[in-house]
Amino acid sequence: MPEVELNRPLEEVLKEVPELPGVYIFSDFKGYPLYVGKSLNLRARVRAHLRGSYFAEISEKLEYILTESEEEALKLEFQLIRNLKPPFNIQYSDEWGIRGIGVIDLGDGYPTFLPLSIRGNKISSRAKGKLITFLTPLYGPLKSVLRWLGETFKVRTCPYNLKRYKPKGCIYEVLGRCSAPCKGMISEEDYLRNVEEAVRALKEGISDEFIAKLEAEMWKLADELRFEEAAALRDKIQALKKLRTSLVIDPRGEEKVFLTSYRGRKYLWVAMMRASDWGLSRPELYKYSPLEVSYRLSSVLSTRSGTVIADDEVLRVVSQFSEVLEKLGLEIRKPTGKDEEETLALLREELRNRVRIEEGISLLQEIIELLQLEALERIEAVDLSHFSGRNAYGALVVWKGGGFSRKDYRLFKVPEGGDDLAGIRELMYRRAKYLAGYGRDPSLNEKPDLIIIDGGEGQLTNAIRGFNAWGEHPNIKIVAMVKPEDDLILSQDGDLRRVSLKPEIRRFLAKIRNEAHRFSNYARKRSMKVKIL
Repeated sequence: MPEVELNRPLEEVLKEVPELPGVYIFSDFKGYPLYVGKSLNLRARVRAHLRGSYFAEISEKLEYILTESEEEALKLEFQLIRNLKPPFNIQYSDEWGIRGIGVIDLGDGYPTFLPLSIRGNKISSRAKGKLITFLTPLYGPLKSVLRWLGETFKVRTCPYNLKRYKPKGCIYEVLGRCSAPCKGMISEEDYLRNVEEAVRALKEGISDEFIAKLEAEMWKLADELRFEEAAALRDKIQALKKLRTSLVIDPRGEEKVFLTSYRGRKYLWVAMMRASDWGLSRPELYKYSPLEVSYRLSSVLSTRSGTVIADDEVLRVVSQFSEVLEKLGLEIRKPTGKDEEETLALLREELRNRVRIEEGISLLQEIIELLQLEALERIEAVDLSHFSGRNAYGALVVWKGGGFSRKDYRLFKVPEGGDDLAGIRELMYRRAKYLAGYGRDPSLNEKPDLIIIDGGEGQLTNAIRGFNAWGEHPNIKIVAMVKPEDDLILSQDGDLRRVSLKPEIRRFLAKIRNEAHRFSNYARKRSMKVKIL
């Protein structure tokens, strides 16, 4: 999947983005996906985002996947959002809202298709009736699927009991999205046949056999001179063929299993994802120690069928029991073709992000031991920004709960004149003021465990002096991170000492420090459209 670095002039970025249809992914400096979108012209859409979208401001990288058509892009966009769960995509994030379509019998003989909400073990909908079946579409947002059901199968999507309310038609009949059973325009037998076909299309997918069956029925109707019914069935077949777009996986009906790995500190992490012509399943994650990886992975694979597509690390492991898997009918090979390589790369990126989160706990524990902290639940970083001594502001960013908490970001007005030491002293003085109870801000009244200063010994000394003006805080550690080595400068028993860090700890703390620098520059460039304290 091509990558484009965004920390460059706009025109340089756009030169690397083609004017073709496809799907694009904005990611932050951690590599976490922030937003997934689609477009018929990737360059034009990316240009629009870079000129005015907030997630583009905080993104470091853009990735894109080219598709053959808009239909392919729509389906791939939906799959990526369901798998990656980017925070700036709301349309398909169905965690607590609508998650499926229910076929509901309202007692009038004409079942309706309605979106359902799932909260815990409870399923709720707009209509009260008997739930015949529950369907989870593998493509598109639910509103689009409901519309497609109406246009293709002419099933109703309204919540009314036709015996009780007796409606006299609606706009959906005019638009050709309903067979209007409320007006007696279709018999109960024909309507139930449409319902059966719609359920089968959603459950089993639109197979060649299903299309062939409908085509045979169409020709039969034509032979019987029932041309209007044959034409309606012809339109339905065309709609089904248009929807069934091959994407990422070859539409041959067989299941493929994608396997990739990531070597962590103590474990080999393996991600597995099943795929068919109807899309990708959610990744399954496994964590194996070096001694157990062979037999544990062979046990998991023995329950699969089809073709296993794996990267080099997994192939090396499974080669030890390849004969056993071949007897089970499994073919194990490297990816062939662009589609399989991109799918495996997508899975590898998902695994890398998940491992970072999982192993982040042990990383925090190492920092706690290194800095002799009681806990590490909230980390703050501060940075000064000014323009030739004017428009001086201090930025404070917060990391907690496994990521940056942007609702807790704050800006402080500091003395102008270009004196960074006086500015950092004033900034820390005002930060400690809230901890002393002289301020009403729920976030700033919360105690940090670690505060990172961008600078050297002078900045650290003045930061501690300003912070301790409201009383000492022995449970709060203040450190400075000096460039370019990104070593830490600590204050211990009144003396300053320099500490070199492990690469993973250095990268983690530097990202928080860099976020403070980015936020201060962003706020200044955006004419201070942020609350200033």
